[in-house]
Amino acid sequence: MSPLVLLWEKIGIKAVTEYADYGNIQGLWRTSYDPDNENQWEDGTSTAGIFTAKFKAKYPSKSWDEMEGFYKRTGVKIWQLNPVIVEAAGRKAEWSSSFGQNVVSAILGLLALQRSLRSRLVLPDGTACYPRTDLPPMTIATEELNFDSKRQSHIRDHGRLCAAHSFISSLADEISTAGRGGVGSARRAGSINFSAYHQGVLVAYDYRNSIIIHSKVEEIFRADATTIENAIIAFRDGKIMPGSQLQRHNGGSDKGKGPAVGIEHLQEVLSFDQNAGLDYFFSLTRLDSYVNSPTGRSGWLNWLCATSPILSRCLELAHRYVLQGKERIVVYVDTRWIQQ
Repeated sequence: MSPLVLLWEKIGIKAVTEYADYGNIQGLWRTSYDPDNENQWEDGTSTAGIFTAKFKAKYPSKSWDEMEGFYKRTGVKIWQLNPVIVEAAGRKAEWSSSFGQNVVSAILGLLALQRSLRSRLVLPDGTACYPRTDLPPMTIATEELNFDSKRQSHIRDHGRLCAAHSFISSLADEISTAGRGGVGSARRAGSINFSAYHQGVLVAYDYRNSIIIHSKVEEIFRADATTIENAIIAFRDGKIMPGSQLQRHNGGSDKGKGPAVGIEHLQEVLSFDQNAGLDYFFSLTRLDSYVNSPTGRSGWLNWLCATSPILSRCLELAHRYVLQGKERIVVYVDTRWIQQ
């Protein structure tokens, strides 16, 4: 679950349920943004003032009043941490580098707390302490993991393909990514094609992801792309109830009643899968359609680790240091696609 979602639940402010037209939405994260007025920027764009009477009348919600009250009390630009608004900004920017530079960096700056060994902490009873001075010593271990010989060539070839399409000239407006499903074109800012980068990371983590990546979206959800996008938006905005809710409201008599053909697969992922999406992932990547999915935690772990050396090693480290040694660990994964 997103840390921002957890944070928002803790704050207790009602969530924004509808997407609004903010204008230049990234302006919400500018240091000079004024929520009480319309904001005009040097590039000719503008960002709406989310606390103005005009904006509230156009998009009525208690969320704006609650965020305004929080802002007036604390001075914290709380709308910058709203997960729905952050997601809207990411979708608008196609999750490009401009989104990371203008939005994510502002969020990290708002949340990050850097403490040194001499950082002073005042406890509720008024006493002062320096907690980091008592931290246990840290051990840093670096390991390189590889797939077995049967899969190394597949991972290496895919990594080289992704690497070849990951870096482009800063003057280029778009880049094409090739796959068995065809050639797609996606606009990119700067010199990195994040789509190709994400593909390389996913396959380097588990080669079975390539089966999904190189399949057409229509083959995965059994519906056309427009229908799938509309269904996801409807689920996100609460306009379509998951199948389990439909059954409860209708006494279980309308099990098949719901969205258009093909969207039952999306409902399966969101509503009926009892293993957090693993059942659906298994159905898409298994080689034999007549093989049943694993049962129990040990069965799923064995199946997942079989094609992911990274996950296998993470579990080994967690078992050794956390379960047996009662220690704390942090695992950082740096994926290298091409094996020289």
